Amino acid sequence: MKKLETMFEAQKNFVMDRPTFIENNNNPDKAAGQLLGEVQELIEAISLFALDKVPIKEIGQELADVMNYLLNLCLIFDVDIFAEVMEKIAYNNFRYPASAFQDGDYKTSYLRQKDVVVFDGMKKDFYDNNA
Repeated sequence: MKKLETMFEAQKNFVMDRPTFIENNNNPDKAAGQLLGEVQELIEAISLFALDKVPIKEIGQELADVMNYLLNLCLIFDVDIFAEVMEKIAYNNFRYPASAFQDGDYKTSYLRQKDVVVFDGMKKDFYDNNA
């Protein structure tokens, strides 16, 4: 947790120390577009890595760019990303219990659980009971 807080604070300081960055990047639509661009660069780096054309460090750098833009969006929307991720993990554990994935056929198990979630309203139940 300390590492995430440190990373978040470093990105916040980076942004706050650059007023023109705030002016140019505080628009949610623009920030989302920049994130999309970084995700595209990450996908390209992964493809090139698979062909032995870039080192693993390139993937790390692109992942860092994606994370920085995600952190910027968290700052824009005042989202506690740690809490959101932990809640999403809890929901996914509820939605896709390990016991449903023991037959070795992940795709069939996933689709079966997805149907259960849609028809049983599990998401509503989860959030109603964990609010």
